[in-house]
Amino acid sequence: MDYEGKVLVDGNSWTEYSIDQVSDIRRDKLAYLPQDIRLFPKLSALENLQIKNNLTRQRSEEELIELLSNFGLEKQIKQSAGTLSLGQQQRVGLLRALIQPFELLLLDEPFSHLDQNNIELAIQLIHKTCNENNAGYIISSLGSDYGLSPDKTILL
Repeated sequence: MDYEGKVLVDGNSWTEYSIDQVSDIRRDKLAYLPQDIRLFPKLSALENLQIKNNLTRQRSEEELIELLSNFGLEKQIKQSAGTLSLGQQQRVGLLRALIQPFELLLLDEPFSHLDQNNIELAIQLIHKTCNENNAGYIISSLGSDYGLSPDKTILL
């Protein structure tokens, strides 16, 4: 094992929770964008958001379409995720993470395939959504701080 420590959620070890409890935590408290994005490649950009949104019913379909459009994806709404560019996939993945309720947002290399304009849009959206949810975020990045203002930076 190359790490040590504990992951605590609400004061309890992560390993103490049942599968149903972990599902509830993932649905209600923890949003995550993995580095490999993990979209459903045969589903459209909109369907990738809808499948997540169906768990919480946080957004209307009109809101989902507006989010995609505001992030420059209006022409890709019905396009299958597997045919999107990596930058487009990354934007859909970020939106998918942000449409659920959460207390903590985990982002692994969230800007690696984005140009500067889309990085700025993403940062604004992350700040806005975290403020709305009164949530924190953890970002792992090999690059710069992208203008984010974290409480703490850990360099490894």
